Amino acid sequence: MESLSVQYKNLCGSIDTARSTKGNECTVAMFPARNLVISFTIRINHHNLYPKYQKLTEIFEKCILESGLWELLGYQIDSFNLENSIEFQICCKKTGRIIEDLGDSEEIGFLNRLDLTFSFISESPFQIMDLLTVFNYLTGSLILNLERIYPLVFSYYGRLFFCLNFEYFKQNLSLIQQLPITEPDIPSDIYLHNSIQLIKIAMESFNSINIMKSNKLKTYRLKDTPKETFENLDQLLHCLTFIDPELFKSLIVQTFEIVSLSDHNEVS
Repeated sequence: MESLSVQYKNLCGSIDTARSTKGNECTVAMFPARNLVISFTIRINHHNLYPKYQKLTEIFEKCILESGLWELLGYQIDSFNLENSIEFQICCKKTGRIIEDLGDSEEIGFLNRLDLTFSFISESPFQIMDLLTVFNYLTGSLILNLERIYPLVFSYYGRLFFCLNFEYFKQNLSLIQQLPITEPDIPSDIYLHNSIQLIKIAMESFNSINIMKSNKLKTYRLKDTPKETFENLDQLLHCLTFIDPELFKSLIVQTFEIVSLSDHNEVS
């Protein structure tokens, strides 16, 4: 269990993270499970968001499920469930065939489940958008940490680097095998050996913080389009989040039938 806390205005927020993996001390490459389960449990002043704040829960659910982060990382949502938490399964569209090529090995592991528990505490009413600000800061910090630990699961650049280089390696190996020479001496575990090297590079270099540093905070590119420039870590965290603030704001206005968000739109 890992925890992170932050205070913003009169609101204290924290996130506790629990993970379930398949692997052992020899595991080097951690891939997403075929159906990776992610759950969000959100509490306000020790009460679960659902069912006390049912409408707000549904807004969080819609925003999380429609987050552009899943498509950016190459996932599709297979199913979801709403009870005491927002729980859903995501399926990776990029690494399935690669895992088949690698075969069974104790060096290959899987992240099966990620449980996120958010707790928000305030002794006085707080703004709805302040709740989202803290939520997004916590999830942005979480992604920066997870992509360093699991680059093949949560790192945009790590996943892109690995998949592209694996395919190039596979194509080149296929060409070598077609050459008119005596049986080329190619080790049976060459795919795995090459993958381990790629993963180590991804873990050390291909994460948001290191890429941001290498570009001297001037031309950090998170997405293919449009090109975005980040001058500091706060701007980066803003984009590595599960919820689009504009979508969240529009759903709040529609759901609660208010003209605009103001100082009167509070949660207590």
